[in-house]
Formats: sequence, C-alpha cells, structure tokens
Amino acid sequence: MSRVIAKWRLVPALTLAGFVSAIFTEFISWPSTVAGNNNGVLFVVLGSISFGLALGSVIWFYSLLQSWKILACLVAVTVFSHLLELHADVHAGARLREYIDIPFASNIEPLVAVTSFGVAAVLFLVWMFVTRPRCAFASGVVLALGSAFLAAVTITAIHGTQRGAWISFLTGRPLELVWQTVLACFLGIALALKRPATRLSPTLEAEKPSPSLKVRMAVGGVLVGYFLVTGAWGISVTKREAEKRAQLLASMEGEDVAKLAHAPSFDNLPPLIVRPFDEVLVWQKIGDWAPSAPGSYDSPVVRSNASPNQRALVAPQRRTYYLNYSQSGLPAVRADVTVFPNEQWARYEVDMPPITRQARNIKLLQRFGNNIYQDGVYFYWSSGEKVVKLECQGVLPDVIDEFLKAYLLKFPSNV
Repeated sequence: MSRVIAKWRLVPALTLAGFVSAIFTEFISWPSTVAGNNNGVLFVVLGSISFGLALGSVIWFYSLLQSWKILACLVAVTVFSHLLELHADVHAGARLREYIDIPFASNIEPLVAVTSFGVAAVLFLVWMFVTRPRCAFASGVVLALGSAFLAAVTITAIHGTQRGAWISFLTGRPLELVWQTVLACFLGIALALKRPATRLSPTLEAEKPSPSLKVRMAVGGVLVGYFLVTGAWGISVTKREAEKRAQLLASMEGEDVAKLAHAPSFDNLPPLIVRPFDEVLVWQKIGDWAPSAPGSYDSPVVRSNASPNQRALVAPQRRTYYLNYSQSGLPAVRADVTVFPNEQWARYEVDMPPITRQARNIKLLQRFGNNIYQDGVYFYWSSGEKVVKLECQGVLPDVIDEFLKAYLLKFPSNV
C-alpha cells in the first residue's frame, strides 16, 4: 500500500514542478523573444529546457531515473518536440485556426488540440519507457497515448473557454501556465498507473540500496542553477533593452522637434473647396473590385500647442475623401485621399524621419517608378497637395499591386 501511495505522489509533485517551470518561462518570455529576433525559437528552447529539467528533478528525486545521459536525452526530446510544435504553428493552414463551436467547451481551435496531443504523445511515450520500472510495451503505449489525449482535451477546453476573457491567464498557447502544468499533471498520472513488466522478489527489493538525499536532490540543484543563470541573463536583456528604448525615444523626440521647426506656415492658406469624387479618387473598377460607399469629412487644425506628446502632428484644416472597393459584396480595400491647402503641407504630413520610421517599422518601397511608404497593411504617399493612403487588409500582393498602379497613375508620388 505504501508503494502505491508513493507512486501517486508523483502527480502533485510533477504538477507543481510544471507550474513552477511555467512561471519561470513566463518570466523569460519577453527577453528571450527580444534576443531571439521575435521568431520564438529561443523562447521555446529556454522554456523547454526549464520544463524538462523541472520534470527530471522530480523523476530523479523518486529514483525513477539515475542516468545523467538519459536525463540529457529527455530534456533534448522535450526541446525537440516543442520546436516541432512551433514549426507546426507557424506553417499551419487557415482551416486549423478556424474555431469550432462545441456546446460543452464553448469554441475550440483545432490547431491547439492537434499540437497539444502531438507534443504530449511524444513526451509521454519517451518518459514512459525510459523511466523505472520498465513496463510492457502495449500497456505503456496505451497509458501514454491515453494520458496525452486527456491532456490535449484539457488544454483545448481551457483555451476555448478562456478565449476573449478580459483577464486570460489560462490560455492554451504553447509553454504558458496551463500548457506545462497540465502536461506535467497527466504525465504524473501516466507514470503512477504504470505497472512493471516483471515483479522483483521481496529479497531483491530489500537488498537494493536507496540513494542518499544529496543524490536525489542533484537534478533539483541543476534546475535551480539554470533558473539563476537564465534569470540573470533575462534581467540583463531587459535592462539593456530598456536603455536602448530610452535612447530611441530621445532620438525620436529630437526628430519631432526638428520636424516641428520645419513645419510650413499657417498664414494665408487658401480655403478648402469641395471636389468631385471622381477627381480625387479612382472612380472605376480596379480588376474585379468595384467602388462603393464613398464619403468625405473635414479635419480641424492641429497646432503645436495642442499636446506635448504630439509636437510633430501639427496640421492645417484638410478634407479627406474615401472609397471602399469590394469583391462579391465584401469590402476589402479602402482608399483615402486627403487634400491639404498646398503641396508643402502634404509633404510634411507623410515625411517620416529615419529613426522614427525604423522604430515604427515603416518601409520605403519603390512601386511602378514611385517611392511610397508601407506601414503594415497601409500604403501611402504624397502627390501634389494630396496624401493618398490605401488600406489593403487580407489582400493578395498581386491585388495590392493593381491598386497601387491605378492610384500611382492618377497621383504620382513626390516622396
């Protein structure tokens, strides 16, 4: 009976280890993402090592594993399985990301279910067969896959019910609190249910010496060392990035001051006149996209004393004309043409100093012999006294080029 109780202690012990690892992974998420150029690989590697060592420390403490080589292999498998999950998440098709409504679980994302089961299955199968005692192949596979399935169902259900919550700590995305905690919990259940393939005689069990407490805590010491070293590195990255951020903000403020100093004059500006839509917009089909829902609005004067944080946003009164383009009744492209009192103010509006442009990730592109700016899904430029802006949300590149060509032909850029 005591042996059965001891085995079930794995469940709370591994669950706690997974939760501690998850908290640490959250702590290093930002510095590892920044240092890894936002591709997620460094974050996954560091978080997976933390998770593998946390599980290994518990397994080692209960003498279910006593080989450093095998422990290193288990940590490597943990890292590899999560890197595969990251690859699948990056290259998954749109259908796997579409939510499915299920009455008892709100709505679920198939990608979360698939990746959760895949990672759990790989981890549980490996940990099941390399830890002591050895178990029969068939029963080990059934336990591992069954526990992986239950873990995936739990993560997917929590992710679905937490979607859209105001404070959503319990999301099922990889390597967050629920992910590591749930995987560790169901791994503990699988190991507790594992039965040895052959039973040792009472004499052999009694003769087998128990490791000392110092030996049993060895992997725990490695885990603490990993937390300290990686945590110190994370703090260093955070401080360095804070310093760079402060320098960047100072440089951007300097560019704002310089831009404000060169703002055109507000004196003697001609009044704005109402212009026909076909004069300031491409009032015709562009490819298969038909124009619809035109409109216009005026924007008031913004002077230098409007706000200390908007010193470079000064502007005269201007009028914006807009138009939507749709295909099959669904609007997808919007064109805005803003008319300023003169060409100097239009140029001033789109002028973006180098440091500010780089900080906001605004690109200077060449299209059809013209220079234009791209800010995510927005493309804009100045042309005479006008500023043209196209919003191309969810549109293929060749369609974007059709719109750019049509508007650049009507309004050549002077950027």
